Amino acid sequence: MFLNLVMLAGIAGAAVPLVLHLLARARYRSIDWGAMMFLAGTDQRQRQSTRLKQWILLALRMAAVALLAIAMARPVITGMLRTLTVGGHVDAAIVVDCSASMAVEENGRPRIDHARRAAVAVISQLQRGDRVSLIPAGTGTLPSSLSSDLQNVAQSAASLAPTDGKCDITLALAEAMNVLEAGDSINREIYLITDRQSVNWSGMDESYAAAMARRMASSARPPR
Repeated sequence: MFLNLVMLAGIAGAAVPLVLHLLARARYRSIDWGAMMFLAGTDQRQRQSTRLKQWILLALRMAAVALLAIAMARPVITGMLRTLTVGGHVDAAIVVDCSASMAVEENGRPRIDHARRAAVAVISQLQRGDRVSLIPAGTGTLPSSLSSDLQNVAQSAASLAPTDGKCDITLALAEAMNVLEAGDSINREIYLITDRQSVNWSGMDESYAAAMARRMASSARPPR
């Protein structure tokens, strides 16, 4: 799964080094002259070695461009592959910004509509045995506990609506941590879906960030 599928188009740029290499070769034309007959075969092995190095270097350049495009597409491990990789079930907390700014329309659709679709997409990637908690920031409702009923949580996400006020993202993230720490999984994920209005981040400062970093590092340890 990729978070930015558009950037995958950059993989086509891997062909650029090959095109440049072919164009560079086309600029030169080999002309044999009489004395060359005495040199035939003397440096055949050296030419083959040089040609091999050139093709290896070309392949590395093409791979570098392709890997850069894939990295910018932001791949994430989901589904069965994620289960095999990290082991065990996943506990996920989805924080959705439900402040008044989410009612603003973009491309003919309110931002909350995009947020609902994003939340449902996250839930759809979870597998049987995973648990999820939906935290609507700014609604004043307490976050729900982790639930393995993914379909029911997805329905709740699809019915989210914006409020008339603002939300506190820092408080919502702290609530998400509380929910995850109450679970027993070492595979914990937090998803934040927001339009990044600065008024909702007023409580975010260096001390808060440092405290959250320490808390996340501590919660990443296997429970005893």
